Amino acid sequence: MVLGSAKTAHNRVPSDCQPNVRHGGHAAAHLRAWRKRNGFNQTQAGETLGSSLPQIQRYEDGAEIPRRVELAMAAVEAERYAPLMMREVWARLRGEG
Repeated sequence: MVLGSAKTAHNRVPSDCQPNVRHGGHAAAHLRAWRKRNGFNQTQAGETLGSSLPQIQRYEDGAEIPRRVELAMAAVEAERYAPLMMREVWARLRGEG
């Protein structure tokens, strides 16, 4: 098993959990995928990321995503996937992976 490889939402870390996708269609797709992966509608995503519903809609329409929003997205992913990543690391250290 390779850290950071494509994995299922409930027991592995997705490969697209990465910030630094600032604007354009790719950023919109990244935000939309992040939101769906974490089970948020646009309103919940806005509340979690400190943005309003209209701002989330603009980001998903291709507006530049501010660095603070990227960092908030990364923090949510880190909180969710850190325990899974640590299990992978320990399994590799024990020679199980």
